[in-house]
Amino acid sequence: MASFQARQREPLLDQDTQAVLERRGRELLGVVFLALAVMATLMLASYSPEDPSWMAVSDAPVQNWLGRIGAGIASPLIVIVGRGAWLLPVSLAIWGGRHILHRGEERVTGRMVFLPIAIAVAAVYAALLVPGAEWGRAYGLGGNFGDMIAGSLLGLSPVEGSIGLKLMTVVMAVLTLLITLFVTGFDRLELGALTRFLMLGTVASYAAMTALGKGASASVRMAREAAELARERRAQAAALAQQQAAWQVQQDWQAGQQPQRADIVRAAVASRVRRPVEPEPAYAPYDIYDAPEAELVEPVQAWPMPEADAPSEDRIKARIQHAVKTRAPAPMPAPV
Repeated sequence: MASFQARQREPLLDQDTQAVLERRGRELLGVVFLALAVMATLMLASYSPEDPSWMAVSDAPVQNWLGRIGAGIASPLIVIVGRGAWLLPVSLAIWGGRHILHRGEERVTGRMVFLPIAIAVAAVYAALLVPGAEWGRAYGLGGNFGDMIAGSLLGLSPVEGSIGLKLMTVVMAVLTLLITLFVTGFDRLELGALTRFLMLGTVASYAAMTALGKGASASVRMAREAAELARERRAQAAALAQQQAAWQVQQDWQAGQQPQRADIVRAAVASRVRRPVEPEPAYAPYDIYDAPEAELVEPVQAWPMPEADAPSEDRIKARIQHAVKTRAPAPMPAPV
């Protein structure tokens, strides 16, 4: 008998199999937590005061997405703790992710028991906030419980007025953040990693914004330089075309040919090229009455005579004086 009790019984499953089953069980529990978080989100998001519940009787159709059960759970949560009830789906979602990823899921039992306290603190913080026009309820954002506790704390506060309200709001915001991190299972190492991630993310975001700003400035500068280069190229091309037109006009006049009107205008307006004096056309002697009608029309010159070829006024006066001095006196008539 003693020898039978001394013998050890072999386990039904080995250690590896037990570890695998334990991991799969935790992952399944994480899926359950995520499902509950989704259901709680739908329940709170579709809450309507007109839905029938334990605190209200109505014959109107239920508007809650989870039916009468969702309306019966959402109504007391909103009336008692207000917006603080949203901490419930947040905590369930975080713990679901922890169980699926196997990150601190063993702390769920010691942390989730403080979830009601965290919801109460969040309700007090929400009660200190100013509700919007869409709230439309007799109580504040923190529900009846949040309004009661917030009023008591403001009465005990040594600072009165708006300054005391703002100071209390900041204190309750910090407490809500700390207790939320505790309830959701964050420890010192995870908080350090989260802090580094936020700091690096902030620095990376600032660097990315700076790089985008520099890139935009460089793009604008390059666009301006490209536009300026394009304008210079167009100006050079126009100047080259004008010089070529002026040279063609000059060559045509020197060759005794009539240049094209477009070349003349382009050369005169753009290049300021002076047209040479056009030689007078030679006409053959013939009877004017025998000339055809087209030849009787006097040709109109396209260019006026250059002003530089006309003698100046001083030159004309000098010639007149020279002619008067050098002219010989007329002989006197002989007496009859």
